[in-house]
Amino acid sequence: MDVMSGRAPNPNCLVTRTLGVEPYERCAECRLSTWQCLGMQYNVAVLFIFGGALVLFLTQTPWLHQAALTAILIALVVFGVTVNRQTDRTMQAARRLREEIARQKNLEAHLIQTEKLSAIGRLSAGVAHELNNALTPIIAYSEILEEQTEGKARESVGRIRQAAGRARQIVDSLLRFGRPTPPIRASVDTAKLVEETMAMVRYSFTTRGIDVSADLAPDLPPVFADATQIEQVLLNLLNNARDAMDKTPSPHLTIRAAPKGACVRIELANNGPPIPPEILPRIFDPFFTTKEVGRGTGLGLALTYGIIRDHGGTIRAASRPGETVFSIELPAAAGGPCSESAPVAESSPQIPRNARILAVDDEAVILDIIRDTFSANGNEVRTAASGREAIDILGTEDFDLVLSDIKMPDMSGIELYDWIRESRPYLARRVLFITGDVVDVTTQDLLSVSGRPYIAKPFRIAELIQKAQEIVSAEPTLRA
Repeated sequence: MDVMSGRAPNPNCLVTRTLGVEPYERCAECRLSTWQCLGMQYNVAVLFIFGGALVLFLTQTPWLHQAALTAILIALVVFGVTVNRQTDRTMQAARRLREEIARQKNLEAHLIQTEKLSAIGRLSAGVAHELNNALTPIIAYSEILEEQTEGKARESVGRIRQAAGRARQIVDSLLRFGRPTPPIRASVDTAKLVEETMAMVRYSFTTRGIDVSADLAPDLPPVFADATQIEQVLLNLLNNARDAMDKTPSPHLTIRAAPKGACVRIELANNGPPIPPEILPRIFDPFFTTKEVGRGTGLGLALTYGIIRDHGGTIRAASRPGETVFSIELPAAAGGPCSESAPVAESSPQIPRNARILAVDDEAVILDIIRDTFSANGNEVRTAASGREAIDILGTEDFDLVLSDIKMPDMSGIELYDWIRESRPYLARRVLFITGDVVDVTTQDLLSVSGRPYIAKPFRIAELIQKAQEIVSAEPTLRA
């Protein structure tokens, strides 16, 4: 309602203002009358009708009667055509208005979903950082116990270490979900990647009665890819297949992989219900999902498509009754060894000798691990639970190696490093960082600027010793 004029705005004008739709004649403003909005033909027709009727009532001249009747007839035709056109335009505008409202609602829903995913990502990254701190002593002490035990006990400890390693992979996935990083592509063992990904989901498939099998060609070449991203692709497709076969009798899934020219083709086939033909072209669209509310975000296949496309590959889906197949083609690596094809070290690294070591971490158990690891061979290990405590120690003592966490409550490891570089510059080359979140962009930037080596939590004892030995052996000892 227009408060100043007391008139309700014309619907045609509202459509024009909302969508930019032109009525039969453009409205100058929403306070224009219906007479002005309907257009000149409508106005003239109404004038002819009223004028003709007035002539019929006020004159008895035959030819004027005839002219008036003709004018009224013509005016009625013009009026009908005008109203019909205006009605069509109004209906079209109303349809476009409904479509625009629906589009706005969809955009709002997608924005809300994106914000939810962002919040989940931040939460996941925070939880993953804490889990890394908790996993570090499990992995470290299981390695120590494995070296000290034999027989059945050694085997049991080995299983603990393997389970902790699997948990570490899950935590790494959480970190990458919460804080995406640029892909690191290398030559990846295709068969190993497929087998390890299948091992991740085998339990969830088995508990649902789904039979899983693999048919991998013996001459399967490696692919040039980011192993983590391709693992994510396979997990997305495997989880979708599992959900699709939820009510399928005798469910079965097969993963096939074979070379195809300069590429490697990986196929995931399941005997779940077919994808309807009208839906199949849309399955890779963002936010498109046929799952129930709360069971899917509509992003899994869209992310999958984007990852494969960025790798220079292709992904296709085909579906018919009894079989749905997703086919992935990735460029094969041009020779060279596969990434992660060898362990970190062939032999056990040697613990430094007669070194003074300072460990800085707000987690007491991490300090215990470092102390237990380096206490042998005449080494002296000091510990500090904060950056400020470390500064107090460094103010009066020198060390051959400084092991420092990055994220600490009162002073970060980077701030401690800056103090060392300004106050004890000769110790700056002896700093080794330890962090539970190397995926964080800020942490990556700080590590890059400092140029210092680091190890990621949860670390292996062998990795910690090797990094420490590299630093200590590269600098002369400070022990008097």
